[in-house]
Amino acid sequence: LRTQWCNEICRHVKGGFKVLQYEGYSASPVYPTQLKEYDLVITTYNVLKAELRLTECGQVVNLRRERKYSPPGSPLVRVKWWRLCLDEAQTVETPRQMVSEMTKKINSTFRWAITGTPISKEISDLQGLIDYLQITPYNDFETWKYMLYDPYMKGNKG
Repeated sequence: LRTQWCNEICRHVKGGFKVLQYEGYSASPVYPTQLKEYDLVITTYNVLKAELRLTECGQVVNLRRERKYSPPGSPLVRVKWWRLCLDEAQTVETPRQMVSEMTKKINSTFRWAITGTPISKEISDLQGLIDYLQITPYNDFETWKYMLYDPYMKGNKG
């Protein structure tokens, strides 16, 4: 999917548009200042899951033995992005999954969700998308449940 996006961008966008296929800090260390040089940074959900471990004070969890130094935190959370886009955004429908947790840590001015199936099983699938999109007050689970989910489930679908 990442390669497909890069091919489409190269085909449709002219000029000096700079695209980076980010494969994760452990694959190829990239610093926030380097990320800011690109017009578009494309990565995968697997990379987001892996980078989540690097977001807590630069510490990697679940090590067999303690390291003498701490690796730097994920550069993805150290940049203020203009726009964060998720393709196949139904991937974040469960707010407590690792991908969802990572997207919450990425700071952006705008958020887009691209999906053909916003509801894959039930109406509660929407809560993860609303949480990702930061649609207040509904991105708070209790507010979502009280104001949208419970009334819908009771038949008040208007």
